[in-house]
Amino acid sequence: MNESSAFDKLLAEYLAIDPTSPVRQKWATRCRELFVINSSASTDERVILPQALVNWIHYQRTRKHLSKMEIDCLNAVPGWSWGEREDKWHKTLGEVREFMDTHGRPPRSEGTHLLPGEQSLGGWLKRQREALSKQTLTARRKKALDELPLPWARHRPLI
Repeated sequence: MNESSAFDKLLAEYLAIDPTSPVRQKWATRCRELFVINSSASTDERVILPQALVNWIHYQRTRKHLSKMEIDCLNAVPGWSWGEREDKWHKTLGEVREFMDTHGRPPRSEGTHLLPGEQSLGGWLKRQREALSKQTLTARRKKALDELPLPWARHRPLI
């Protein structure tokens, strides 16, 4: 079963609980909208979401009483995360990737002749190296960093 049909099945089960509920219909519509947008985007592509959908996502992340089925549906959405911190981490990873692609080297956190924004990206990358050495970097984050176009785990970036 492909990702889309598995998601469709989850949503159908969710709606079958109370098919006439406008609240369920609206929730399913929003969830499907997010699924379609995220499914069509590449993993490192930044997607501009409609503000109403951004608000809905924030509400879902902060709701105290999501049903198991709602949680399962959201977890089936490509790129779904339960926190803005994780989203920010991935956004910064994309910026580091873009920097490496453009400049052919990792960003530096210190030194002379730094490019605009480089110090911030270099500091972020340095913190990822520190987390790796302290063994606090999650396997998922390490895998994402290992997919960068250049080595990232060096103490001194290549110049």
